[in-house]
Amino acid sequence: MIRRLFAVASVVSLLATVAVAVLWVRSYRVADFFGRWTADDRTRIIVVVAEGRVQWSAATLDTPGRNADRRWHHYTNIYPVDWSTGPSPGMSRHFDRVGVIFESGRDRILPNERGTDANASSWVLPLWLAFPLTLPVAAAGAIAMARSRQRVARRGLCPTCGYDLRASTDRCPERGTPIPATS
Repeated sequence: MIRRLFAVASVVSLLATVAVAVLWVRSYRVADFFGRWTADDRTRIIVVVAEGRVQWSAATLDTPGRNADRRWHHYTNIYPVDWSTGPSPGMSRHFDRVGVIFESGRDRILPNERGTDANASSWVLPLWLAFPLTLPVAAAGAIAMARSRQRVARRGLCPTCGYDLRASTDRCPERGTPIPATS
């Protein structure tokens, strides 16, 4: 059970690593914006992927809105996003190290459709930082699979089903798999 769980975690980690790489490369060509309102009709969540970074922002209105669409919306912008301007007016930058930024305060980061400021917070993370977070589990899974195959071959077991092949000559009696030549 633990081995299977580790294998699933390795595959998920590998897929996450590939997804981060694709987003990273794409982010230098276009800016992707995702947004939605939460169920309480007061909070707008915005995710921006651009220029090798991902930004997560949440802004909560003082009064609930009406008829907000709670589906995720996506649009793409070919114009670059300028991350160098510092915090928006009304926002305070609390953390800024190795490309990781945290800001919070009162801001008008929402479309002005409701005509009010909001309590907002924003995290900016560089996409390169995701590689050290996603790659180790995938690499450990690949190493574990290679070691497992070596162990099976060393013990004289069938690589498909694990049947003992020491008494067999050319095929596995259990599955009919050809016995690999030993060097």
